This record gives sequence, structure tokens and C-alpha cells, in this order.
Amino acid sequence: MTDEQRRSHAMSQLRAARELYSETGDSVYLAVIDTHLHTIADVDERRRLALERRTALLEELRMREEHKRTTVKEEWGVVTKSE
Repeated sequence: MTDEQRRSHAMSQLRAARELYSETGDSVYLAVIDTHLHTIADVDERRRLALERRTALLEELRMREEHKRTTVKEEWGVVTKSE
């Protein structure tokens, strides 16, 4: 099951458990609600970490490309270094 499917399923189950809890007041549903909230939080955290990794990778690639361009320009004498 993908993260998106896990999150969607947990959201659906969370809504159902909240409705049952509000109707019955049975505290057993609190544990079910907590479990689904943890699943949703875990998926959200994985998304956040993946986005951070992606952003860092893109920044690294941009810096490498900029370094390559600067190096080529320096080799051709286009860029002068100030000392």
C-alpha cells in the first residue's frame, strides 16, 4: 500500500471511528482514533522528509552546475578572481 493509500485509508477510518465514538461514547474508539492519527502523522512526516531530501538534492545539483559553469568560464578567462 502506498503512503497516499495508507493516509487515505487512515483518514476514512478516523472519520468512522470519530463518528462511532461520538454516538457511543465508548472509550475503546479513542485507541482506534489515536492509531489512525499516528498513521496520518507518520505519512505526513515521511512526505516532509522526502520533500526536504528532494529540495537538498536539487540545491546540490544547482550548485554543481553553477560550479561547472564557473570553472569553464575561468578556464576560458571569462571570470577573473579578485584577490
